[in-house]
Amino acid sequence: MADIELSDAYKILPVARKMFKLRNPPKPKQREETKAFLTPHEAMREICRTAVVKTKTEWHRLAISSFMAGAYLAIGGQLAVTVGGGVPTLDPGLQKLLFAAMFPVGLIFQILTGSELITGNFMFFSVGWASNRVRTWDVAKNWLIVWWGNWLGAITTSAFLAYFTNSFLHDPYHAYIMKLAVTKTTQGFGIIVLKGIGCNLLVCMAAYLAIAGQDQISKLFGIYFAIFTFVGCGYEHVVANGFYISNGIYYGADTDFGRMFYKNLIPVTIGNLIGGGLFMGIFNWYISGMTHKKRYHKRWIVDKLLTPYWYWKIFNQHVLKKEVDDDEPEDKIDDDEDEKGSEMKERPHYSDDSSDEDAYVLPA
Repeated sequence: MADIELSDAYKILPVARKMFKLRNPPKPKQREETKAFLTPHEAMREICRTAVVKTKTEWHRLAISSFMAGAYLAIGGQLAVTVGGGVPTLDPGLQKLLFAAMFPVGLIFQILTGSELITGNFMFFSVGWASNRVRTWDVAKNWLIVWWGNWLGAITTSAFLAYFTNSFLHDPYHAYIMKLAVTKTTQGFGIIVLKGIGCNLLVCMAAYLAIAGQDQISKLFGIYFAIFTFVGCGYEHVVANGFYISNGIYYGADTDFGRMFYKNLIPVTIGNLIGGGLFMGIFNWYISGMTHKKRYHKRWIVDKLLTPYWYWKIFNQHVLKKEVDDDEPEDKIDDDEDEKGSEMKERPHYSDDSSDEDAYVLPA
């Protein structure tokens, strides 16, 4: 040990220190406290982040996801008609209670699986657009694909799982679905718009509570009671109506697909957009204190309107200017070259030999 130099001892010390640290028992990890429920501001930030994520979904995945969301709602609607429509002798209030108690199953499937539903996307993309995190083109593309995907999923499920299986072939189900389809296509335009506002106010509340809740029980209770309220109040949902009315048409109700569109789906979509996009989206975004991020300096519409101007400016700079230069006479070009040559002679220059003391030569 006496032969060990002092420098070698210093090399041994870090190794010994590391060995002693390994022998010490590991410190217990402190358990991170998780919130049971997000604050309104945190929930709005999460909704905005979800909208940004949705814009990155490819169109074919978006179409399939929206189709599945329409199928989930159709299954919930079929359960509601089977239970609520099968007891016509009950008091109307109790019949509505049973109907409303069954329908939320479809929305629970849709929200927990993360599929695309147009009524919820009205809120998501309104918040993202107001925060300037989502472009106008992304909003229009998502709403167009998801709307058609939801409708196709609802009417396809209606045909294959309700009509071809003869689920509502006999009374009281047959009479109930026929009456439901005719009632939904004979109401006034303004009445349906107002019912659509009330519907999506509560459907987007269900999506909001599902995002704010941090455990499955909170999410389930939030979704269930919000949807239970909207169905019990008799409001209008654009995707659910696709199932109810198409089923009535299949079974011979006094209506058709054209009347379904302009008498129900169009006004319901307007009402759903106002209820979800404005009331639950823009208003809650403003109340929560979120800011408008200056990310996109030009909106998509403005950019598209100015596109002809930019093309003309580029054409003018690069094409027309080149043609003008080619048309210039040779005498003028020679005069310009002489002027440039005289300017170059008057400029100071550096010598190639960096060691020369007179490297920097002033003009004579």
